[in-house]
Amino acid sequence: MVVSAERRTAGLLGGFSEEFTRLFDRSFGTDWAENAEILALLRIVTVDGTTTRVIAQDSGLDRRAVTRLIARLRDRGIVTVARTPVDGRTVAVVLTPEGRRLARRLPGEFTELFRNSASHAAEIVNLLHGPEDVTPPPVGEPLELAREIARVGIQLGDHTRAATGGALRPGRQLAALAQIDANPGIRPSRLSAFLGVTRGGAAYVIDQLSAAGLVERLRGTVPDDSRAVVLRPTPAGVRVATQLVDAISANRAALIAVHSAIAAYARTPDPAATATAADQFQSALEPD
Repeated sequence: MVVSAERRTAGLLGGFSEEFTRLFDRSFGTDWAENAEILALLRIVTVDGTTTRVIAQDSGLDRRAVTRLIARLRDRGIVTVARTPVDGRTVAVVLTPEGRRLARRLPGEFTELFRNSASHAAEIVNLLHGPEDVTPPPVGEPLELAREIARVGIQLGDHTRAATGGALRPGRQLAALAQIDANPGIRPSRLSAFLGVTRGGAAYVIDQLSAAGLVERLRGTVPDDSRAVVLRPTPAGVRVATQLVDAISANRAALIAVHSAIAAYARTPDPAATATAADQFQSALEPD
């Protein structure tokens, strides 16, 4: 890929990451859920009665992080906890009626997200020089695809974190930097809309990037509006964005696989078919 295509890919990935994460935040009350948390949440809603030990193993979260996550879900009335009858020391996480309603709703919401993201996913596959045609995935498995997306996200995050020495957390900061690098001269208001936060929230992210020496605010560059503020990456910011590009290249095959599956959702049947699959999926929920 040429550099401009790599930057475009990073920007598209950042945009999809925002929409993907926002769905979880809206459903579970998280604040920019990280990919490990997403794996834990998917385990909880797809295996009713799963244990905290299995959640930790499946997601990579430590026990303390799992405990905090479950406490938040209990506060929202999504789960309860109980000691398992076989081993009184093991804690099972059980969906409440509200949690079951959420579990039934999620497959349809993900199907809608993937369908709406299909054209950008196809562009990502093309930019990564993936196959021109893809086989549609089986309808009714959007949560499995969500798991794969989260796992690939963890791989990208690990690669970027290692390359930057932990200077940049995967999440809003990385998504924002990718957008600023792909669109130098972007205005804060546009970045705010992309991140799905208030202008104050965007300003906070920009402040973090600026304090890290990765982004600068510039005035006097917009014709006829000397007070307008635009954002540009600093040389250090460009280097970090380049390391994100390297992470994308290192995970090319996995990215092509998941985005080919997302692109295939453009050809899936009416959402009613997914609703039926969701009912079948929910009826199959069972404890460990």
